[in-house]
Amino acid sequence: MSQPATADVQNPAAEFEATYARRPLRAALEHLGVVKVTGADASAFLQTQFTNEVVKQTGVAALNGYCTNKGRLLATFIQWSFETDGQREWRLAMARELVPAFVKRLSMFVLRSKVKIEDVTATTPLVGYLLADVPADWPAAPYGIAAGGTVVRLADALGRARFIVSGEVAVEAEAISADVWRLSDIDAGIARVTQPTQEAFVPQMINFELVGGVNFKKGCYPGQEVVARSQYLGKLRRRSFLMRGELAEGIAAGAPVEQEGAADPVGVVVEAAPNLVGGLDVLIETTVGAIEAPITVAGKTLVRLELPYKLPSEQQAA
Repeated sequence: MSQPATADVQNPAAEFEATYARRPLRAALEHLGVVKVTGADASAFLQTQFTNEVVKQTGVAALNGYCTNKGRLLATFIQWSFETDGQREWRLAMARELVPAFVKRLSMFVLRSKVKIEDVTATTPLVGYLLADVPADWPAAPYGIAAGGTVVRLADALGRARFIVSGEVAVEAEAISADVWRLSDIDAGIARVTQPTQEAFVPQMINFELVGGVNFKKGCYPGQEVVARSQYLGKLRRRSFLMRGELAEGIAAGAPVEQEGAADPVGVVVEAAPNLVGGLDVLIETTVGAIEAPITVAGKTLVRLELPYKLPSEQQAA
């Protein structure tokens, strides 16, 4: 069987720099929604629900996930918190279309705990910033927070520092589309669960533990046994990979990943966004064996790019 093509392209960060030089950029993140969680028991309650640490994450942001009892991700999100009038408030930023059902489901488990869960998307617009030069009073490292919790630094991508901002800031920047922001997520190798991919993945299938979205020592949460078993028993056979292909209708989250000779799809598109050279950059989920042969989506062959981190099999081989 022939081997998959290797992308003969510039480093994506170099492509980005060639397009935008060092100009500061901003994007309205209308594809994201925001959940607000407050109350005396909020931190302890959230600790029992999510894949990552909550109680010990004060003062920093983190990636986190919410699973079914079968360990399948219902949502992935960025979490952060700050103090208001002596009380800690939490913010969770996730795919906008997931917010109503997320709030409804999470609220079912509050019972007598002193916790309030609200959809504040309409009153908390988010703006993403891609900056080559970081303001002195903004976080100096990924997942730091500043300005009373209104400025949150994410993982760097495309050679830039990335921030989400939920308030007014004195930083002038050129407006770009949310597609460019989504491209930066893809370049960072950070998958975002959306409606087409709800309940499609255990966290490791989208490399979520490799980007800091899972804490295996934090204690119980829905699906925790399945997630832990996937990590420690046997070899993980499915992972996510960074790919590049031609622009084409049908290459979007949830689209089947196919391979010649396979009767059924071998995986699924997690996220796709137009790149800066007239094509698409794509995160796909598939088996570690399938990635060794040509992959197609919507009839288009994809070529593999390097993720910014190594998969466990690559770490062992190094």
